[in-house]
Parts: sequence; C-alpha cells; structure tokens
Amino acid sequence: MISSRLIRGVILAALLAVVVTAQNASTTTVAPASSQRFRLGILDNYARARAVDEMTATMALLDIDADIIVAPPGTLRELVRIGKLDATYTPSDLFVCMAAEYDSTPLAGIVRHLNDVDVAYSGGVMFTSMNSTIESVADFQGKTVAAIGRDSLLGFQAQRHELWKQGYNTYELFSQVIYTGDAEQVVWEVLNGTADVGFVKSGVIDGMVKDGLVFTPDINFLNEYNHRFPNGEAFPFRCSTGLFGGACLPARSRRLACSFLMVHTAISRLFDLNMTHYQAMGVKGVSYFRPPLAYIDTLSLLQDLTIMVEDDSDQRSCEKMSSSTEDVVCAFGWAPADDVTCQSTDLYSCPVREGFNYTCICEPCVRICRADETYTSKGTCRCKTGFVRIGSTCQQMGVFILQILIPIALLVVLLVFYLLHRQHLKADGIWQINPAELVMEQPAEVLGSGSFGVVLAAKFRGQMVAVKRAYVSKKGKFRTSSKTHESTLKSGTNNGYGLPFHSHRRQTGRSKERMARNFVRNVFVEAEAVAEKLGSVSHGSTIRSGRVTTMSQRPWEYMEMGSLYSMLHNEAMDLDDDFRYNAIHDITSGMRYLHNADLIHGDLKALNCLVDSKFHVKVSDFGMAGLASEHSQRGGTLSWMAPELLQGNITSFESDVYSFGIVMFEIFSREDPYEDVDYDSETLAQNIVRRKLRPNAPTNMPAEFAVLMNESLAADPDTRPTFVELLRRIEPLEGKMKINSRKGAFQDNALLEQVFPKHIATALREGRTIEPEHHAEVTIFFSDICGFTDMSATLEPMQVSNMLDRLYREFDQLCDKHGLYKIETIGDAYMCVSNLFTTQSDHAARVARFAMDALKAANAIPILENDPDGPHIDIRVGFHSGPVVSNVVGTLTPRFCLFGSTVNCASRMESNSVRNCIHMSPEAAALVQKQDVSLNVIRRDPVVSIKGLGKMQTYWLGHAPQVSDTEEQPNRKSRKSQFSVASMRSLASVPNARRPSNIRDLVAPPSPMAPQAMFDSVAVDIVPDDSKIDAGSSSRPSLTKSAVTVRFEENDGDKSSDLASLTAGTIDIELSVDSNV
Repeated sequence: MISSRLIRGVILAALLAVVVTAQNASTTTVAPASSQRFRLGILDNYARARAVDEMTATMALLDIDADIIVAPPGTLRELVRIGKLDATYTPSDLFVCMAAEYDSTPLAGIVRHLNDVDVAYSGGVMFTSMNSTIESVADFQGKTVAAIGRDSLLGFQAQRHELWKQGYNTYELFSQVIYTGDAEQVVWEVLNGTADVGFVKSGVIDGMVKDGLVFTPDINFLNEYNHRFPNGEAFPFRCSTGLFGGACLPARSRRLACSFLMVHTAISRLFDLNMTHYQAMGVKGVSYFRPPLAYIDTLSLLQDLTIMVEDDSDQRSCEKMSSSTEDVVCAFGWAPADDVTCQSTDLYSCPVREGFNYTCICEPCVRICRADETYTSKGTCRCKTGFVRIGSTCQQMGVFILQILIPIALLVVLLVFYLLHRQHLKADGIWQINPAELVMEQPAEVLGSGSFGVVLAAKFRGQMVAVKRAYVSKKGKFRTSSKTHESTLKSGTNNGYGLPFHSHRRQTGRSKERMARNFVRNVFVEAEAVAEKLGSVSHGSTIRSGRVTTMSQRPWEYMEMGSLYSMLHNEAMDLDDDFRYNAIHDITSGMRYLHNADLIHGDLKALNCLVDSKFHVKVSDFGMAGLASEHSQRGGTLSWMAPELLQGNITSFESDVYSFGIVMFEIFSREDPYEDVDYDSETLAQNIVRRKLRPNAPTNMPAEFAVLMNESLAADPDTRPTFVELLRRIEPLEGKMKINSRKGAFQDNALLEQVFPKHIATALREGRTIEPEHHAEVTIFFSDICGFTDMSATLEPMQVSNMLDRLYREFDQLCDKHGLYKIETIGDAYMCVSNLFTTQSDHAARVARFAMDALKAANAIPILENDPDGPHIDIRVGFHSGPVVSNVVGTLTPRFCLFGSTVNCASRMESNSVRNCIHMSPEAAALVQKQDVSLNVIRRDPVVSIKGLGKMQTYWLGHAPQVSDTEEQPNRKSRKSQFSVASMRSLASVPNARRPSNIRDLVAPPSPMAPQAMFDSVAVDIVPDDSKIDAGSSSRPSLTKSAVTVRFEENDGDKSSDLASLTAGTIDIELSVDSNV
C-alpha cells in the first residue's frame, strides 16, 4: 500500500512538472540538435501499424525528425533502460511497467475519436453470439474464448482482471484461448461459432454496427457496466470491465538523448494539434493529445494478475510481460501444463486464417491428482473421504454394503411396515387422517353423509374445508344415506329389481366382507386418480379438492349454503328464475368441464350439488367418478339412473346427461322425482326401463327448458345432447330467466363496482378468490379536518354529517377530475391513491394538483350550510409515494384496503402537517418536481421527527405555513392526544398567556426559548406569568427531560418556587423526577 501511494505521488509530481514546463515554454520554437535525431519507440503488437502512422504524422506536424523503432516489450524496455530512446508511444500497461522500473514520466495522453465521440478512457467487452446458451460468466467453464492478444490491455487483460475479481481464473475457466491479433477477427470467430466467447476493446463492436458489418441483435453483451464520468456524462460504449487510460507518450527524462527543452517544447505544441490536423495527414481516429491521466487502475490490474511482481527489495518488475505463458496462474491442486499449444491435443485445433497469424493456448492448467483424490498442502495426493486406496487406485468404501445389504434391509423394513399397516387398517376399518394436515373439532361437525362415507367439517391450513371419510359396515355392506326412499345401487348388487343384471354366485359372510373391502379399496384407488385429475384441472363450477392426506380422506372446498337439494326443499327460501337459471348454467358448465377432462361423474343429483356463500352451484361428490377411458363403475341413485344403468351397463357421458335431466326437474319442481307414484324400487325400475316412465315437466318450467329436459331423458343414449350442446342452448335463455335478482348486493353490478375496483367486482360476482396484488409505486393522499373533535362535541350529529357529505362530494368530483381512486373515508379522514390500477406516469403530480384543489374546495365550504358567512372548513393534507399491496379483507363486510409502510408514511405526513398546508415526503417531493416543474416545492425547516420513521426532511407544496396556520405542534401523537372538550371549558378562565400552546389564541408565536414538557410525544409550551419572575432575571426556568409522571390537579399551595410560579392556576403540572438524574 505504501509503495503504491509512492508511485502515485511520483507520477502526479511528474505530471505537474511537465505541465509547468510546457506552460513556461510558451510557443518558443527550439530547433533540434543538428546531429541528433529524436528516437521514438513503438510496441510491436497487433496495433503497431496504426501506432506508426499516428506517430509519423505527429512528428511531421511538430517538425521533428524522428527515428521510429518498433520492438517487442522486452526489447523496448531494455532500450528505455539504457537510454537509447527519447520517448515511447505505448499502451498504458507498458507505460506503468516502465514507470515502476525506470521512473518513466508520462508526457501526453491520446484522446481518440471513435464513432463520432472523443474518448480518453476505454474498457474491455465480453460477448457471445445471440444463439449461444451462455448467459453469464458462470457459464464460461470449458468454453473457447477468442481475444485480440495476450499483450492487449483491453482485448484480453482487462477481461481477465474482471473475471479475477469475480473469483474466476481465465486459464482454468476456458479450455482454449485463441489470439487473433485483430479486433474484428475476434467478432467474426464468435459469430462463426469457432469461439464461444469474445474479448475486444469497447467501441469495436459499436463501430462495426455503425459500418453495417454486424447487427446488434446478433451480439449478446455480458457483465455490462454503466460507467459515468465525474461530470455526469455516461461512457458512450458498451463495456464489461472497468475503464483504463489510453495510449500515452512517456519519457525517461534523465536519459534523454536529445534536448530536454526540445522535448517539452514539442509536447506543448502537441497539445495544440486537433483532429483536423491529423485528417489532413490522412490519419483517422486521433482527436487530440491532452495532459496525461492517472494510471493507478492499470497498476492495480498488473499487480492483481501478477504481471508485475515485487522482489525482496521492493523493486517491481514486469518480466512476465515478455513471456506468453509465464503469467499462467493455476489454482491450488492444479499445475501449468508442460505444453500449452494446441498441437499436443486432439480436442482442439488452432484456426488458420489467410492474412492473419493466430496463436492459441489449450488447457493451460491440468489437475495434479485424479478425480477421486485430493491434493494436500504437503504436495501429495490422498483418497477422498469415502474412498480407500487399493494399490495405486482409490475405490469406494462399502460397495458391498451399499449394493447388497442395504437393499435387503430396506425390503425387510418395507415388508414389516406393510404388514403393520394392513393390521392397522383392518382394526380401524378406515384409513386414518394425518392430524398435521387436517384439524377437526371434538366432536367433529357432520355436514352430511353419502353411500361411501360421511362428510365432516375441518380446517385445512386455517381454511374451512369439508372432509369426506369412507366407511364400511361390520356386515360388509355399504351404508346408504339418501333423502329419498330409494337405495343406492353399486356394482355387485343382486338382481333385486327383476331386471337382467349380471348374476353372482352365492357367497359366504366372510367372502362378502372380503369382497366389500377389496371393492372399497378399488373404488378409492380409482377415486384417487380422479381426485388427482380434479386437482390438476380446476373450474369454477366444480368443487375444488385439496391435497390427499390419506387414501380415505381428502379435504374439499367448504360450501357454506349446503347442498342444492336442501335449498330446493327449504320452503322458507324464495328461489326465483334468476337462481334457477344460474343453478342450471353452473351445473352444465361444470359437467362440460368434467367431460372435456375425460371424467364421468356417475351420480349427478341435486343432493350432490353444493352452493357457496355467493349462491354459485358447484358439482361435488366424486365417489363414483372415474376416467372415461378406464371407467367400469355401475350403479347410482335409482330415480336418477339412466335406463341402461338399470340394465347393468356401466356409467357413461350419456348417463350423466340423463341424470342432469332429472336435476332440471328437481330445480323447477322443488320435489323429488316420481313422488306422485306409489311404486316400490323394483316396480319403479321396471317402469323406467320398459314403460319409459319419466317425470313430467313442471308447470313453471319454460318451454325451452322442457325441451332440453325431455331430450336429456331420452331412452336412447345416442340421441341425448352433450353438455357442450346443452350449454350452447342454455346461454341464450339468460335474458328471459334473469328478471328478479334475489342474490343480494353481489348482483348489483353498479353498486359493487362503486365499492370495489372493476376487476375485483367481477371476481366477486364470479366467486373467484381475490389474490393480493403488488403495486411498485403509487402516491397516497390523506386529509384531515382541523378541529374536528371540537366540532363533533359542539355540533349536532346531523350538522356534522351534512358537513362531511358536502366536503366529500367535492373531493369525489376532484378524484374523477384528476383520475384518482378513492379508497375510503374514516370520520373526517379522506384517503385516495393514484397509479393503482391505471398506469399514470405523473401520479405524484396528479395527487399534488388534487391536493391543491381539495384544499381550495375545503376552504370554500362553510361548516354550517345555513351560515355561509361563518367559519369554513380547514384541513391538513399529506401524501407519500412508494410501493403497496392491495387486497380485499373480511367476509361479512368485505373492504378493499392498501397495506405497507407507504400507507403509514402517508398518514404520518398528514398528521405532521398544519392547518391549510400540504405536507410531502422526500420521495413524493422528488417525483412532483420531476413530473411537473411548475409546482412549487418548499423545503421544510427544521427536519421533522416522524413517529416510527425517525427524522425526515419533508417538504411543503404551494406555500409554507404562516404563523396563523400553526394550530398544532408537529410532533402531536394523534387526535386522541388533544385536550378534551371538558378540559377546554375548564381552561376558559385561565389567562391566554397561561394556556398551553395548542389551545392558546395565536396572536403571536411562542418564544423559541419557552420551555416545553413532552406528554406522550405531545409538546406543551409552559409560559410563565411575567409578574411572578424577577425583572432582572434574563433566563427562564427549565424543565427536566426525565419527567415520568404527569397529573393535572387544583393547587392552592405555595407558589414561591420557580416551577410553582410557572404552573400555578387552574392547571397544575407536577413532574416526578429521579433525583439521581
């Protein structure tokens, strides 16, 4: 660190000497020595031709006879050391080396003209082709890179340094490095696919794009920087590294072979040259020369990459700059390869291009130990953990255990677990639920029951759900539960209806129980597949299923209104055509969705349709559901079963349509089917199949629905319509059916959209769950009526209500005018927001203009409508800009709310404002100034202490508060912290000068030296009675800040003390103070 500072000081001192010498030299022309020519060294690298042209033109413009010597880095450094060169024209990295080794001094730095821009600094670029899979430097492993040259500061070393800073070693990262010697060739090799990554100088690709050689979409720039100079200007080119100074003209002044004065006179004339002079000489790309820059960044690069090293005597050397491989540094456990050329490997080859001399490095670092070995600090290789050395190789330990013993042990454990589980299931009769997933009350609330189980109320992760639990009776028969007189038929029943079912052999009680258990397992295996299918497909008219907990239990969406059957048979509920249409439409839509998902319901009826709190009907009870391609279920509920099912066929899409026809009858008649006939189950089944007995269309059913019902109940399954066709024919009937809406406020679209945003109102109508929304930046407005607490105590409630109504009507109109969204009003507080759902680039300025209009409107409204000449409304205003989250909360009276610290900060801006003033946060003030420069933003002094947010520099909009505006102290806690009306009346007899500042008549501002007492962050000025204080006293009594107890009481005691003289009177403030403080 010390030596780095020393070098920086030497360079800066040399800089000052050169500038002073150049200025003193003025424009005096000194002829060079007659026998001595100026000797200039140029580095022999890829840019030597351009450097020679530039220096030839420069020497000619300066009228200097010069010998230009082109040499490699080592030769050039040696010529400088022995004093054979007067100056050199080199890149900044070679100059820094010579400055460290031979005390070379920079004379001038070049400013190049690239793509119509003058640049004194440059950087490196890392890029790939757009078709490459490389997205970041982390993807460079094992890839091929093309670079300008190893000695190129900006075409290789700068990128190498950037990777070093990110923890990567270039020679380990890339398997092959191709040096092209030409910047444009690097770009072509990457675009042609020869190299995966390219390293070039900034501005090269920009120039090729400008010349039409390549197109920007073909290039993918990596690790980009956005550089800015101290004057605020941005670096004009794409860049992936830091910036470094360009080429410079250094000289070793103590070894100048020609006149020192001649050199510096020439340098001073050099600064007068410009791009016009060089263009006249046929040289492009040079704008002018300037005093040299600081090259400390280049010095750091050389040291970090170990190109420059220090010996024991702190002498720096750049010997590695002369070698092509000496700077190859490998990580611990790796070593430089003996042969880094690509001739020793078949995996890579060095490209050959006509007119170019490519050089390549392949796999420069090799692993010292094998993959299963670890390199130690002692320089040896040992086997990794879990390996054991056998001879000269390392083998994994415990192969026998891993491959033989563990599988056997695992099989034994699984077998034991399976036997125990079977025994447990046999004992319990049902599969147990995981208590970690479902929480039920004790005793559990029974919501209903069905053929295969009972439905219980539970909580699943805090949300109410319905859990269906399967059961089997002790006799091996299925329990049935139905609101009708029919039993439920399942596969395997006997021929009880006298119809040609499949016959079954006589079975014993044990075999029946075994068959029942096996069947119920098969049912739940199929139900599991159906539930997984339902979990992957979701529709608003099918009940949503939760994650499986056990084979026999699954949480389902909780439906608050119960089953459609119970609603239809509840005579107290007045169900109109609007509800009937919605119920039919919801069921049709849900069944169409199930059929499109290749699912058959198998037991559709009103009892299996549930209704939620918003009166949406959803299809449920998928106990008999299954995939159409694999379904083999038979049965159902008798009155809803299609004739083909009663004859023993399996359920199908067509049988679901038949059941839907019966459901249509239920919805309009509000009766069970076939209630008007007195048949037993067997007779009813025979009449349905043989005599085509069907329910008659109810008298209140429209003709169009009667046609659909009769078509759905057709005896021939092939003639029944599909649910797709049913939905297409039902939807046009909406206008005829939706006449009298009886679903409550959620059907009143106009009112709903006034309470909620439009898209949320739509979601509520459709019964969808409202998800929280994040808004990156909004501006929130708060206002409050000054003195509202006193108004509420002195005015009649009707007068207060009338005043608020007149005020908020004005504010609502202004919200529409300025495009703001009103959130809510709470008492005298009004809240609105901009840029919430509609993008508004000037959202802060909108709120600012709204605030000014609102303030003006409020001041124009009298408190009493019948007293226009009386006092008018005064308000405080505050707003803040920042991110928020919006959501609808609650179910009984849902509210649309905003959440986040932005809301709190906006409220604090209002509460810390003063009468008839607009208070802004620094974020809001910055946006207002940016979005509308015509608005007057005034800094508030002093800095305000905001509760919960700390000290904050805030701003006023329009005007700063006047003395008469400061009704309240800025640090008041809230409206609850003010004196009550009773306290106000008790102070009526107290002289004005003796009252606390927040209720004193504001004839003059309180003295800044007046003591204050802090009560819960509420400041109360204590003003002494001047008659009680000695006339000669120049100081006022002070109050300690450690007061912990404050009480108000009458005091007629001794008033001789200073504190008593301050607090005597109607109000006595006693401060209990720790005497040790």
